[in-house]
Amino acid sequence: MERVPTERACMTEVPPKASPHRWVVLAILVSLLPLYARQFDHYGNAGLANRAYVIALVVVLVAAGALAAQRPVLALFCDNLARSPLAWLYCVCLALTQLAVSIGSHDLMMGDAFRVGGYVAVTVIGFVLFPCALHRRGMDAWWNLLFLIGSVVAGLGLYTVVTGSTSFLGIRLALSSPFLGIHAVSGPFHEANIFGFTCLLGFTAGLYRLGACRTIGARCLTLLLMSLCVAGVFWSWSRAMYVALPLAMAVWVLVGVGPLARKLLMVGGAFLAVGLWLAIQASPFASSVLQLEIGLSGRDILWPAAIAAIADRPLTGHGMNGDLLINVVNRYGGWMLGAPMPAHNGFLDLGVQAGLSVPLVYILVIGVAFWRLLRSPAPMGVKRALAASLTVAVVAATFLSYSLGGASYTSLALTILLGIANAAPVLYPERVEAPRAEPAAL
Repeated sequence: MERVPTERACMTEVPPKASPHRWVVLAILVSLLPLYARQFDHYGNAGLANRAYVIALVVVLVAAGALAAQRPVLALFCDNLARSPLAWLYCVCLALTQLAVSIGSHDLMMGDAFRVGGYVAVTVIGFVLFPCALHRRGMDAWWNLLFLIGSVVAGLGLYTVVTGSTSFLGIRLALSSPFLGIHAVSGPFHEANIFGFTCLLGFTAGLYRLGACRTIGARCLTLLLMSLCVAGVFWSWSRAMYVALPLAMAVWVLVGVGPLARKLLMVGGAFLAVGLWLAIQASPFASSVLQLEIGLSGRDILWPAAIAAIADRPLTGHGMNGDLLINVVNRYGGWMLGAPMPAHNGFLDLGVQAGLSVPLVYILVIGVAFWRLLRSPAPMGVKRALAASLTVAVVAATFLSYSLGGASYTSLALTILLGIANAAPVLYPERVEAPRAEPAAL
């Protein structure tokens, strides 16, 4: 029986010639560079952060205009936009809470306006538009991009470990205080956690590429680069990424098995996790590698301080202007760490800035994106790799300040990953069998 597309599928199908997979990668790369303003925002240079937000907004708008000019992409974008009410709710809550903060302070804070504009632009473009531009063949380009970035960044880590150098061409690649003879590798980023996050996304992208390899040589090269990415995670000394790696692998396995096997694996994995944790605590070497003696690295102070700040202004938050976030967290108890800093939790940081509504919608976006991905007719390779990558991003957002629409390339990667998962039913529409026509009666 012949299979034909449904009417919905015909509306959302992009012809192969229209796929912008060759240059959409360039658009993403261009957008990554100016969006990396998180360190200015968090550590006190509000003026530079505001200028970075303006540059980011201009770049993403130009890239979005170029993408939306293609009629097939625009058709997908309109369809996906109608299916993304939570993205609209997220943006509306951000705008209303910051408007309320400005009215309450009797001053229109330009920093708030810049940030709201940046968050809304990156959310709509990264969450709704880019996934449409990555349709089908462009999806391969996206995974290749993540794999390439992760491999190159991990290669810089290998250079640091082998040579012992902490810089390359004047770019700092590692932090001080080596452990086990290895510096905490930060690569070209301002902190090692981002280095580990980038390497781990490269590894999960490699899981997708591994399934697409057609030759033994390609598989061997992919496995080699994936091993380099895992080594990069280790060199980062990022305990958040140490947690994310096994969780991502567990999700990758669970998505690809049946319901009964999934239940058995979950029960067995729970026992294995408990046994592994007990073994780590009993081993002085493992405890020192995971740095258990430093606990949550101050998060046990920062998180309660952020919760107290949210409880003080649960409806509107304290605003998104400049370095206000670190000062607010510091005022509510973060001062005990000696230096102002954010809560190192994307959900709590959003709550401090914009009240309870925004992080709650953020959590809903994550849950709905996972649900839509797993229920979509997307190929299993896409589902597994995307679910694993999202797991990495969500764990990172739990221990670091990554958020939907945020002003950093890590937040942009998180936004696009969530957008691809949310758009899976649009990007991979179902096909149904048309009834066979009966022969005309003689």
